[in-house]
Amino acid sequence: MCQFERELVRIRSVYKKRDADGKAKIYSWSRQEVIYVKYRLYSVAISVLVNNGIIDLSRIRILDVGCGSGGATFDFARKYETIAIGVDCIPEMLALCKERHQEQSHLKVEFRQGDIQSIAFEPNSFDLAWSRDVFMYLQD
Repeated sequence: MCQFERELVRIRSVYKKRDADGKAKIYSWSRQEVIYVKYRLYSVAISVLVNNGIIDLSRIRILDVGCGSGGATFDFARKYETIAIGVDCIPEMLALCKERHQEQSHLKVEFRQGDIQSIAFEPNSFDLAWSRDVFMYLQD
């Protein structure tokens, strides 16, 4: 079993444990208040960059590391008309992304499965790398 597969097993076990002890209901991504807080957090961060002229998102390629179900990836493409690439190591999350993309096929998004440390991208492929929730799942 390679490092990527071990990490995938570890992440799945964290989800399973969280679901078993009832915390999944408390911290569920589908709870409206959780969605709102997360949305506001990254919206403010991006607004600061855009409103201060630091970055023009419509002219760049964005990498969404640990994209999950693609929320931020789709938001970047929708709001800023940019090209957004989402990467996640969980196949079930990418299946959700692809399902959502069928409903929003006009958006310039792409999704890839893999470990961000080993997935192959050409040098200088992206102008901005974004990660909202991935760090809580990484070991040291």
